[in-house]
Amino acid sequence: NWQTYRNEEFGFEFQYPKKWFLDRNILSPQEIEYHDIGSNNAPVSFGIYSKETDIFLDNSNIFSFENIKYQIENSKRNSSDTKILIDDKEFSKYDLIDYGRYEGDSAGNVVLLVSSEIVIDSKKLYLTFEWQERPGNTNIAENNLNDFLEIASTIKFSKPLSNL
Repeated sequence: NWQTYRNEEFGFEFQYPKKWFLDRNILSPQEIEYHDIGSNNAPVSFGIYSKETDIFLDNSNIFSFENIKYQIENSKRNSSDTKILIDDKEFSKYDLIDYGRYEGDSAGNVVLLVSSEIVIDSKKLYLTFEWQERPGNTNIAENNLNDFLEIASTIKFSKPLSNL
C-alpha cells in the first residue's frame, strides 16, 4: 500500500506509505503543519542541491547546500559516517544530533543522506534526504528512523546513470 513520488525533471523517484502526507518536498505520517519561523512538523524532507546555486524541488525549502554543509560540519555525530548504495548510487549517510537550527529548538537525532554527484544538463547536483526525530521540536508518535530508511531504500533513478 505504497504510492510513488516521481520527479521527471531530475530523474528520480521513491515510494512512501499510502497514508503519509506529501507536500512539496516534505513527508509526514501525520497532517503537515507549518510554523511561523519557517519550520514544520514533517520528519522527512528531500531536495536537489548544487554547490554553485540553490536548486530546490520547491522554493519554500529554507535550506541551501551551504546550510547542509554547515550542518554536517558543525553537528555532533551519533556515529561515524558511512557510505551506502541505493539503486547502485553511492550516498553518504550522516548520523547527527541537531544543533538547534529552529531558533534554538532541537530536532533531536537527524539522519542525512547525500547522493554522490549527479550531472544533469552540465549541472553538478546532489539528491538529499533528511529525517528528523523531532521536526519543528514536535514529537510524532508514528515517526521512526526505520520508516525513513525504508522509504530511502526505494529511491530509483529513472534516467540511466551513465546519462547523469
